[in-house]
Amino acid sequence: MATTTSPCLGLPAAAPRRPLTATLTALRQRACEAGRVWQRSSRTRAQLRALLDHGNDRLLQDIGIRRVDALREAGKPFWRA
Repeated sequence: MATTTSPCLGLPAAAPRRPLTATLTALRQRACEAGRVWQRSSRTRAQLRALLDHGNDRLLQDIGIRRVDALREAGKPFWRA
Protein backbone atom coordinates (compact mmCIF):
# COMPACT_ATOMS: atom_id res chain seq x y z
CA MET A 1 0.00 0.00 0.00
CA ALA A 2 1.50 3.30 -1.05
CA THR A 3 1.46 6.21 1.33
CA THR A 4 1.07 9.75 0.16
CA THR A 5 3.52 12.41 1.19
CA SER A 6 3.13 16.11 1.70
CA PRO A 7 4.53 18.07 -1.22
CA CYS A 8 6.69 20.41 0.86
CA LEU A 9 8.61 18.23 3.26
CA GLY A 10 8.25 14.74 1.87
CA LEU A 11 6.64 13.62 5.12
CA PRO A 12 3.63 11.30 5.28
CA ALA A 13 0.42 13.22 4.64
CA ALA A 14 -1.94 13.80 7.54
CA ALA A 15 -5.02 11.66 7.88
CA PRO A 16 -8.09 13.08 6.19
CA ARG A 17 -9.97 15.56 8.33
CA ARG A 18 -13.41 14.86 9.72
CA PRO A 19 -16.18 17.10 8.46
CA LEU A 20 -16.98 19.94 10.81
CA THR A 21 -20.49 18.66 11.48
CA ALA A 22 -19.13 15.26 12.61
CA THR A 23 -16.63 16.97 14.90
CA LEU A 24 -19.31 19.20 16.42
CA THR A 25 -21.66 16.24 16.87
CA ALA A 26 -18.95 14.26 18.67
CA LEU A 27 -18.15 17.26 20.85
CA ARG A 28 -21.83 17.75 21.73
CA GLN A 29 -22.17 14.05 22.63
CA ARG A 30 -19.12 14.21 24.90
CA ALA A 31 -20.44 17.36 26.59
CA CYS A 32 -23.85 15.74 27.17
CA GLU A 33 -22.23 12.64 28.64
CA ALA A 34 -20.09 14.78 30.94
CA GLY A 35 -23.23 16.62 32.04
CA ARG A 36 -24.97 13.32 32.83
CA VAL A 37 -21.99 12.11 34.85
CA TRP A 38 -21.81 15.41 36.77
CA GLN A 39 -25.55 15.30 37.45
CA ARG A 40 -25.29 11.72 38.73
CA SER A 41 -22.32 12.64 40.94
CA SER A 42 -24.15 15.65 42.33
CA ARG A 43 -27.29 13.62 43.08
CA THR A 44 -25.34 10.76 44.69
CA ARG A 45 -23.34 13.11 46.88
CA ALA A 46 -26.50 14.98 47.92
CA GLN A 47 -28.05 11.67 48.96
CA LEU A 48 -24.91 10.80 50.89
CA ARG A 49 -24.95 14.19 52.65
CA ALA A 50 -28.61 13.64 53.60
CA LEU A 51 -27.70 10.23 55.02
CA LEU A 52 -24.88 11.80 57.03
CA ASP A 53 -27.12 14.65 58.27
CA HIS A 54 -29.60 12.15 59.68
CA GLY A 55 -26.75 10.52 61.60
CA ASN A 56 -27.70 7.04 60.46
CA ASP A 57 -24.39 5.23 60.83
CA ARG A 58 -26.13 1.87 60.66
CA LEU A 59 -27.08 2.46 57.02
CA LEU A 60 -23.50 3.41 56.22
CA GLN A 61 -22.31 0.25 57.92
CA ASP A 62 -24.85 -1.80 55.94
CA ILE A 63 -23.43 -0.56 52.65
CA GLY A 64 -19.85 -0.95 53.86
CA ILE A 65 -18.80 2.70 54.06
CA ARG A 66 -17.01 4.27 57.00
CA ARG A 67 -18.34 7.64 58.15
CA VAL A 68 -15.01 9.38 57.51
CA ASP A 69 -14.97 8.06 53.91
CA ALA A 70 -18.57 9.18 53.40
CA LEU A 71 -17.73 12.66 54.69
CA ARG A 72 -14.75 12.88 52.33
CA GLU A 73 -16.84 11.77 49.32
CA ALA A 74 -19.79 14.02 50.19
CA GLY A 75 -17.47 17.03 50.42
CA LYS A 76 -16.15 16.69 46.87
CA PRO A 77 -17.47 19.04 44.19
CA PHE A 78 -19.63 17.40 41.52
CA TRP A 79 -16.98 17.60 38.80
CA ARG A 80 -14.43 15.52 40.73
CA ALA A 81 -14.36 11.77 40.36
